[in-house]
Amino acid sequence: MSYVIATQLRPSSRAPFLDAIPTMIRPKLEAAGAEYVVAQEGISSGSQTGMFTVGSRWGSVDQGLAGLAGFYADPEVAAFLADNPVDVAFRGTGVVDAERGNPNGAFTVVLSALMSNYDASSADAFYDDASISLICEQVFKFTQNMKPRGVKLLCSSFFQALAR
Repeated sequence: MSYVIATQLRPSSRAPFLDAIPTMIRPKLEAAGAEYVVAQEGISSGSQTGMFTVGSRWGSVDQGLAGLAGFYADPEVAAFLADNPVDVAFRGTGVVDAERGNPNGAFTVVLSALMSNYDASSADAFYDDASISLICEQVFKFTQNMKPRGVKLLCSSFFQALAR
């Protein structure tokens, strides 16, 4: 099992933040023990357009929190954030339950949903339906079909994956 810790933020200046993803942010998080690091910029996500999400995957929550503490304590990271402040909107931790597709693609779609009467087979069917619908570009039809299945779609956002 793996865990994701994601931070959603708005940088004070976009260009330096973009430059820092492949040169500092990703390498330092991976050096701290992150199994995978993804950075995304919201490009069609309502009020979150222009927001960035940086997610890192860890073997445990404790490992992730320790790794992030080390990341933020790094003098280069601290200096960068002092020169380029970010407004953190959200930080969340979650279990990776399932993935569909290639996370290294140029674009990703992120769905957050609340399922009533959660069970693994229903969740798996939901993930399959979401993946098929999104690949076929039928997001609206997908959201309408989820209502009878007891799924409340919390948000759907379209992101551009950044500098892998």
